[in-house]
Amino acid sequence: MAITYSKVIQECLNILGAVAGGTAVAADTNYTSTPSTGTVVGPDFLSIQVQDAIVGCQGEIVEAIASTPLHPGRARYGDVTSALANRAAIPRTGSGTAKLIIGVPGAVRDSSNSETLERMPLENVRGFNRFSGTIYSGSTRYWYAINAGRIEHTRTNVLIDVCVFERPIAFNGNIDLDDEYEGGLVQGAVAKLALKESMFGDLFTGANSQWQALLARIRNYGNPDIFGEAQAAPSAT
Repeated sequence: MAITYSKVIQECLNILGAVAGGTAVAADTNYTSTPSTGTVVGPDFLSIQVQDAIVGCQGEIVEAIASTPLHPGRARYGDVTSALANRAAIPRTGSGTAKLIIGVPGAVRDSSNSETLERMPLENVRGFNRFSGTIYSGSTRYWYAINAGRIEHTRTNVLIDVCVFERPIAFNGNIDLDDEYEGGLVQGAVAKLALKESMFGDLFTGANSQWQALLARIRNYGNPDIFGEAQAAPSAT
């Protein structure tokens, strides 16, 4: 299954009372048709306006996922940096997609053997590198630290697993989100639009409450107090 832009737009227009139709048949026809200026009541809530609100919410959902280290949805937006030498600046775009990197970094891996590095205090990484030929001669360390937008590490080159996102430019297909986000996406878009009409204050309050709850649920995957440090998701039982 998949969420389509057209379907979510129509769901939002329905909640906003913007689907045209003086009879049940006409309303049903307009609701099931491709959203257009001919399927809405008037100029207050146009399908293109709803589309923009949906895309804004889509970006916020992806950002929340990308900023939550334990969230299993990160893989959907995954990319990897180019190979980075010690003290290299962390790039702004992923090497595989050229899309903008968002959220927090994922695993750091040796670019030659894919061994995962361990995050350590900056002084440990620098100390090992400074004395790698003397005190630590013959030792191997897979350590890294991130400092002011740069990565310092103890290997030759490393790769960083990252999340990437860019605003979609095509809206005639599926939304790049899992199906479970459909309801929250609708409520978020409605919340962004409802205050355009002063009479929709209660609608905004209800929709925004559900929207903020969705974002909080996404971010809570990274809360060890709720799910435990070793878990990525709540138990099924």
